[in-house]
Amino acid sequence: MDTNPHYVTTEEAENMYCPQPEMTLCVGANCMAWRWKENFETITSFSNGKYEIIGKEIRDYSTVRGYCGMVRHG
Repeated sequence: MDTNPHYVTTEEAENMYCPQPEMTLCVGANCMAWRWKENFETITSFSNGKYEIIGKEIRDYSTVRGYCGMVRHG
């Protein structure tokens, strides 16, 4: 389960206020600023009997959770 409070479902977002002055409530995924949460895959290398993390790459995007691209998220 994702515990980061900055990622919300579109239904949860619709109960939040939009940061744009002329807007009232968030429209979630219907907004151009909406960003879907990125799901990462850890890339590892195995040598000398040990795994080494060499980075992460985006595997896919969530279809459930996202965030407002106009608001800084953790």
